[in-house]
Amino acid sequence: MAGDLAIRLTPAEEAQLDALAKSRAQSPSELALEAVRDVLRFDTAFREAVEQGLAAVAEGDVLPFDDVELGLRDYMAGKSAS
Repeated sequence: MAGDLAIRLTPAEEAQLDALAKSRAQSPSELALEAVRDVLRFDTAFREAVEQGLAAVAEGDVLPFDDVELGLRDYMAGKSAS
């Protein structure tokens, strides 16, 4: 069942939401709905990734700490060179 949701915004937040919605040719409600849907999609994907990670650990599919540390050092060295 679909329902209404009320949120409280400060006047500054409401003005910012109105301006953003106007710049995207949307209503503030449409923009808020888009944001809520994005959060829900992200949360679902994050939870699935955590479950996959936990399943991998349970199966012993993990990397030794030294390999992870070396990979991170290589990654950070590449970042600092950029």
